[in-house]
Amino acid sequence: MPGERHRSERILGDWLQKRGFRDQVVLATKGGHRDQVDQSLRVTPEKISKDLADSLLKLRVDYIDLYYLHRDDPSIPVSEIIDYLNDEIASGKIRYFGSSN
Repeated sequence: MPGERHRSERILGDWLQKRGFRDQVVLATKGGHRDQVDQSLRVTPEKISKDLADSLLKLRVDYIDLYYLHRDDPSIPVSEIIDYLNDEIASGKIRYFGSSN
């Protein structure tokens, strides 16, 4: 539903900020959802980067412990996605990644 994207992340981000114990929880979220307008796959490094940045902003955190990709795209080489996610680990934005499909 338009406008509902990241709703749970905003709620969780508010809760984490009020409690002040980010370092005491393992935070998991996912990206790679279908586009809400045209239902296209969002599994390129550029689109995952946008999803990750949006999640970090809504959650009000500097890193995510476990970042799942919700979908895959057979037209994108897996190595391209893995290399990108490893770069995000190196940058400190995520600690681990996985796939939920």
